[in-house]
Amino acid sequence: MNLSKFEQELGVSNLKKHLVDEIKKARIEADILTNDIFKTALDRIEREAIKEYNSYIIINELIHLKKNIYLNETSEVYFYFKNYSYFKKNELNELNSNVDEDEKVVDFIIEYFTFLNLPFFVISNRFKNFKNDFKYYFLRYFYEQKSKLLFDELNRFNLLKNFTWNLENLDNGILKLYQLLIIDKERSISDLQLENRYIKESSNNKIKSLEDEQKSLIREINLKEGTINYYDEYHRKYLENYPTLINETFFGDNQPFIFNLYNFLRKNLLINMMGWSYFYSCMSSNSNEIINLQSKNKAKFIGRIFYLLQDFLQPKYKSDFHDFLKNKFYINEKPINNHFLKNHMLTTYDKSQYPNLNEVDEFFANQKNIYIKTNN
Repeated sequence: MNLSKFEQELGVSNLKKHLVDEIKKARIEADILTNDIFKTALDRIEREAIKEYNSYIIINELIHLKKNIYLNETSEVYFYFKNYSYFKKNELNELNSNVDEDEKVVDFIIEYFTFLNLPFFVISNRFKNFKNDFKYYFLRYFYEQKSKLLFDELNRFNLLKNFTWNLENLDNGILKLYQLLIIDKERSISDLQLENRYIKESSNNKIKSLEDEQKSLIREINLKEGTINYYDEYHRKYLENYPTLINETFFGDNQPFIFNLYNFLRKNLLINMMGWSYFYSCMSSNSNEIINLQSKNKAKFIGRIFYLLQDFLQPKYKSDFHDFLKNKFYINEKPINNHFLKNHMLTTYDKSQYPNLNEVDEFFANQKNIYIKTNN
């Protein structure tokens, strides 16, 4: 790779030195910005007097934090550091023991671009955005380092007994808190109704006092309902719709088909509490995870799906199709047996007797328009 061309394009005299300086500037700027962000968040928390509302502020910050950390692991800079660490760090340490780590990373990136033989304009654009890309990487890295400050505050409130909040169990904690809020809401409504009936029967003189108390309880319930809706939105945005990386699957490079299959199973209530990301990971050819289908008088509906699904598998799995089904799917949390395969996987059927199977046929017929066949 001709470095002088890029030096001329960027207006610098030494490309390597320029890139090393950009990394160092990015790290410093990210550190300063992270400190400001966390100081602002902690000041806001300290000013808030209501413990429950304060905890929701912290959880909101942590949700965005976790999302940023996940996105960081899909960034190009994360790829540079990961591969540099795996493949080049020891070698470069031996050859350049007196060179600092940033210089070694730059050497690796230039070597990597040279190996890929990318067009000039592509590499040039990456060099122009070099500092910003590294700044976002360091921001997310520092976020994770400083997240302990927020988790310490959250644990101090003790919202869930015998539960310690951290980055690994954040999702689990949110679900537990979500369930607790629903139970509290239902209990509050029930208690309010009983108390209202009793007071009205006891004395009309207490109605005014009751109405004031009722308004206070309703405000509390509304606050909890708002929190529940917030976690519903979190579940929809960050759990069900998590971005997924493209993997080798049992159906080849056919992510659109797998996504349509996921939505078809969800629409027909055959899978519950399973997000798209997890479903897609189960379809990876190296996954041993079992997909449990919920069958409520839909055995032949599922059997028809299995029968037509065979046509979309990669050829190397078709020969052992029944074994594939038994190893990949359960029905009502039980393994698939030969009785099911024999009696419910209909190759032909009377449309007047099983009209709902037409929906399965139409779905798979439409998928053939987007399915990419493979010979592997």
